[in-house]
Amino acid sequence: MTLSPQCGLALAALVVFGLAATPAYAQVFQITAKGTISQIQNPDKLFDSSVAVGVPFIYTETFDLSASDTSGKNTDSGQYTESGDAYGAVVTVGDYTIKPSLGASNYLQVQPFLPGKHRYFALLQTQPETVSSSHIDTTANAPVITEAICFMSLYFREPSPITSKAMPPLSAYDLLRLSEQSSLVIDFFGPGDPNKYQDQLVCHLTSLTATPPPEPLASAL
Repeated sequence: MTLSPQCGLALAALVVFGLAATPAYAQVFQITAKGTISQIQNPDKLFDSSVAVGVPFIYTETFDLSASDTSGKNTDSGQYTESGDAYGAVVTVGDYTIKPSLGASNYLQVQPFLPGKHRYFALLQTQPETVSSSHIDTTANAPVITEAICFMSLYFREPSPITSKAMPPLSAYDLLRLSEQSSLVIDFFGPGDPNKYQDQLVCHLTSLTATPPPEPLASAL
């Protein structure tokens, strides 16, 4: 079958411009971090005995390269937000699994201009009532976890890949470029006063990767 000149031009345009109708999910990417617990603060016993210094964790974070900057005219930092259970972090540590819920909020903050300090970006997720454990204490005095907050801060050695408040490229997720300040912090909250019922883990990163978005359909063509 011979294509008309008009059809040939239309097909060429689709290939060259990458099919403008490619859905937004093509911009979704995932970060995976691994490491071990380095510090524990557990005064309210929200963490059980499966959590101890040296215990490994696995963290996966889903985000979208097309997220818009909501920081407005602020030139010092960028703020990118996604909400819902399609985004956010999944963390396994000890007996615990933390997953996004419909009420989850997911923030990526980029801080490029800090004179005399490391440039960094941070990923913060608030995830209400999404904590489960493979060993659940059903006694009347068992602590109740109402919310988990995961906060991963990535500080860079110079020369830093963070030169503006734009969302960092996937190449920035490189463990070899990070300083020792980089860490993952996990907070568990119980009912009542959040300043009273709060236990925390500080985790050291030993592995960090980012999976790029899927190839556009035009690449297959």
